[in-house]
Amino acid sequence: MATIAQTVRTVNTVRTVNLWSPKAMYAAIRQYELGAGSVTNFMRIVDQGIAETLASQPGFVSYHVLATGADEVVSVTMFDDEQGAIRSNEIAAEFVRDRLAPFQINLTAAFTGEVGVSRIQPRQHRFGRGLPADAGPHRRTPDPEADRQEHTNKA
Repeated sequence: MATIAQTVRTVNTVRTVNLWSPKAMYAAIRQYELGAGSVTNFMRIVDQGIAETLASQPGFVSYHVLATGADEVVSVTMFDDEQGAIRSNEIAAEFVRDRLAPFQINLTAAFTGEVGVSRIQPRQHRFGRGLPADAGPHRRTPDPEADRQEHTNKA
């Protein structure tokens, strides 16, 4: 049986030609099943650990983690280049091994490829208020109260 690191590293990369955008973006999508622990605690550790690590990588565009079930999460990492997306899989495998062992994580699917279609509203915030053009990356904390406080302090 392959380890998580081996599985992530052997994922096929899909190469396509993006005819609609002069600059390509690449995504790494990973789906995990938690064998123990809560999604809330998982999100807290991810927010305090790998989210900042990925954000500091060259070519980083965005990182999102979705709770898609009571014991399932999906991460979506976007980079300006294919190497960044592939590198994010390696970083994720190390993080899962080193920091998420108590959750008994099982990688159930992983995909890496060029984004073919994308729509982004950079000036819209999830609360419906516009952000200034020079606003930095929005950081969503897993604690709704802390998120409201962070948003209030920036407004």
